[in-house]
Amino acid sequence: MRFKTPKVALTSLCIGAALVSSLSVVQAASLSVALNQSRIISLSEPASTFVVGNPSIADANFASPTKVLILGKAYGVTNLIALDASGKVILNTSLHVVTYQNNRVSLYKGSSKQSLDCYGECVPMIDIGDDTDTVLSLIKVTKDAHDLAGQAAGGDN
Repeated sequence: MRFKTPKVALTSLCIGAALVSSLSVVQAASLSVALNQSRIISLSEPASTFVVGNPSIADANFASPTKVLILGKAYGVTNLIALDASGKVILNTSLHVVTYQNNRVSLYKGSSKQSLDCYGECVPMIDIGDDTDTVLSLIKVTKDAHDLAGQAAGGDN
């Protein structure tokens, strides 16, 4: 579109900028956090309320009025909403809880899968899709180690 005078173009530009800046909802690009990891997100202004759509997927805690700690609890997608004291939406975005891929190795034998965390020395870990017998074995070993540690500490675990 061509404007006959620069004044009309400048006026149109100012009106467009005013409309964009008057939007009250901040829509951020989607966020991701690794399973069993935490991430700090910074808000553009202080929030008084922070809501996680599905608390079984992620958890959130205020570190300060402008910083929120997000913990990935289960694989999946949920949403995050932050509100200021007057109820205005500061943040409205989706959160993806994903697997931490660094140092991850998957071993396949036929249709059976076993996951290893290979940071330094490779150790078995549990991931979605792993062989049931391997998962149950790791759960038992972890429980036994937890019980032993509790006994050594004098607890009733």
